[in-house]
Amino acid sequence: MQQRQSRPIVTMTLDQYLSSHDRLLVASDVKRCFDLLFGAFNHPSYYYRGVSNEKYRLLSSLDRMVLTTRHIILGKSKFHKGFREQLLAREFKKVARNHLSANAVPSTHFEWLSVMQHYGVPTRLVDLTKSPFVALYFAVRDWDKPEDAAIWAIAPHTLHEVSFFRLKKCNFPYPMRDTNYSYSQMPDFLADEYFSKAFLSGKYDVAMILNPSWSNARLASQQGAFLVSSAEKAIEDAIMDLINDKSHLDPIEAKMQDEHRIDMSVMKLVIPGKIKKDIFTELRRMNIHAATLFPGIEGAAQGVLEYGAAEEWETHMEVETTK
Repeated sequence: MQQRQSRPIVTMTLDQYLSSHDRLLVASDVKRCFDLLFGAFNHPSYYYRGVSNEKYRLLSSLDRMVLTTRHIILGKSKFHKGFREQLLAREFKKVARNHLSANAVPSTHFEWLSVMQHYGVPTRLVDLTKSPFVALYFAVRDWDKPEDAAIWAIAPHTLHEVSFFRLKKCNFPYPMRDTNYSYSQMPDFLADEYFSKAFLSGKYDVAMILNPSWSNARLASQQGAFLVSSAEKAIEDAIMDLINDKSHLDPIEAKMQDEHRIDMSVMKLVIPGKIKKDIFTELRRMNIHAATLFPGIEGAAQGVLEYGAAEEWETHMEVETTK
C-alpha cells in the first residue's frame, strides 16, 4: 500500500483558525444576526449546524463518547472509535429489526447509521441542514439559558476536493478520470462498496458532506444532510487537517490562499445569550419551531410547550417591569 504523505501537524483549534482568518463573527443584536444570515452566511453551497453553546466543539456523538470513555476506560491508550461504532451498529441491528416495518429497514450501512443517529445512538455522522434558519432554531431554542450560542457554516468544496485528491493519490478503487476535481466524477459514497472503503476501512483521512438518497419526514422538514469523517481523530480536527492541506494546489495558488486568506470553507457565527429569546420569537413568526421541524404528535406537543414557555416568560417580564 502506498504510504500517506506526511503533512504538517496543525496545533491551533478550529475557532483559533477562524478568528485568524476573519471567519469568526458575532451577531451583536437581532438585526445583525439576520443580516449576516442573509449576507455573509448566505451561500447556496453552505450547510449549517446550530449549537446551543458556542464553546462546544464540532464533534460527532461518537467523538464525544470516545473522548469521554477513552480516559475512563483506557487512560491514555488509543480507543478506536471505528471499532466502537461497529459494536454499536451490530447491537442496534439486532434489536431494531423487531421495531421497523419492512419498508423502513435500511439497505445500506450509511442508512443504518442515519437511523441510529435519529434514535440517539452515537455515530460518526454530524447532523447538518441546508437552512441557516433551521440551524438558528437549534442554536437558540434553549433561549432561557445564558450561554452564547453559535452556527457553523460549512461548504463542501474544499473538504471534497482534498478528500478526492487523497483518495486518488492512494489508489482508491474507483476510476477517477481526471487530475482536476469534479463533483460529477465522485463515486456514490452512499453505496456500501464506496462508503465502507472510504470511511470504514481506516485507510484514508477524508471527510465529506453526504446528502441521503432517501428521506423521512424529519429529514425533509429540517432539510437535513450529514457530515462524515473516516479519521480516528475528532471530526473538528479532521476538518482542520483538510482545510490546511494545500498539497492538491499548485504552489502559486497555495501561496495566494495563505496570504489572502480567501478560503471560505468554514465560518462561525456567535449569538450572544441576551438576544436568543428575541431571535426565537422571530423564528416562530417565520413558522420555524418544534411543530414544523419535528413532524408528528411529539413535535406538535413540543411546539405547544415552546409557545407556552415563551408566553409565560413574556408575562413574567411584564409583571417585573410594572413593579
